[in-house]
Amino acid sequence: MSNLPSDLRLPADSLFRSRSVCKDWKRAIDDPSFIRDHMKNQIGQYHQGQREYKTSIYSSKTGSWKRANKDNRPHPFWDGDGVCVNGNMYCGSLDKELLPFNLNKEEYSVLPLPPKLLLHKGFVYLDVIGGWLTMSCNVYSDDKDMLEVWVMRD
Repeated sequence: MSNLPSDLRLPADSLFRSRSVCKDWKRAIDDPSFIRDHMKNQIGQYHQGQREYKTSIYSSKTGSWKRANKDNRPHPFWDGDGVCVNGNMYCGSLDKELLPFNLNKEEYSVLPLPPKLLLHKGFVYLDVIGGWLTMSCNVYSDDKDMLEVWVMRD
């Protein structure tokens, strides 16, 4: 699909309208993995001048955005992608907590990071392995470099 740009930086409603460009674009834009990747950058948006974060949800059925019912986001996210597991979109907060956003209830909750992970000064990454949420942390020290991986199975 060489005629489709690898990085589409359009608002979701414009991207949705781009489905009519050609069959290849429609197929690519309708692909669930494409939608998931595009949504990663859309869940929390900072509104300049308002000092608050708002959560918007895109509906592929209606082709439009709507504001979350319970926009109770407690803290700003850290830089990094969120991941979806079992109906929750997980993001990390700058206050060293996990912020799962329940896509059905449209609300956030707060989960603490594993205590040992809080002691590290490395970067924390979220991912999904085998259907479970994982957190990995690069740990750097004078004598060795390590990668710690935590798996949340509940």
